Amino acid sequence: MRIVAIIFGILAAIVDLILVIVSIAVPEVSLWGWIVVLTIVTVGLFFSANKVKKQKEARQAAQVSRNTPFMEENAISAIAQGELPVVTGTPVLLEEGEVAHYYAPATKIVTKNKAVGRTGSGAGVRVRVAKGVSVSTGGGSSRTVYGEVTETYSGAIVLTNRRIVFIHNQAGFECKISALTAVTPVDGSVVVQAGSKTYQFSVARQDLFVSALSMVTGK
Repeated sequence: MRIVAIIFGILAAIVDLILVIVSIAVPEVSLWGWIVVLTIVTVGLFFSANKVKKQKEARQAAQVSRNTPFMEENAISAIAQGELPVVTGTPVLLEEGEVAHYYAPATKIVTKNKAVGRTGSGAGVRVRVAKGVSVSTGGGSSRTVYGEVTETYSGAIVLTNRRIVFIHNQAGFECKISALTAVTPVDGSVVVQAGSKTYQFSVARQDLFVSALSMVTGK
């Protein structure tokens, strides 16, 4: 879209310049109306191209932000080298003796079996009894259709030596490390199980998070 706008903008600018030259060279030929129109079109096309560029840059910046942990580079390097850093400045209220080791953007993923529509064996019959008036004879039985619906909640993950804490004003959760029974990477996300409860989430630099979690659990 941006490339197309730039190409047409350049072509419009060239035609506009030619019309200006012709109008100056041949005063009796009045082309100023077309010149004004083409000038407006040219400005609009370049403005649109610039807007598309800024939107793309904003999306890229947001993507980078989502994939960048809220930690200093030395903390990230420490995990990559097999060491657990001490991370400060997290919003989690730590208990006595508790230390944060990982802090990053995360998205909680919840898949539910929910009603997605209704279907029936018959729609019934409507009988016209007067102009603009009809009555229904009723329809066949209908039933609710269920399907899997995935909901996502953007927040942050804090991993400490005692807990995994997902920070979100509605869908937050806390999972004690001592209660973990399984940790499984699934399709770009992590599934952690603590007894009968299961939590799935994606986290920035999942490879580092899994490494840090492995070091915390000692497994």
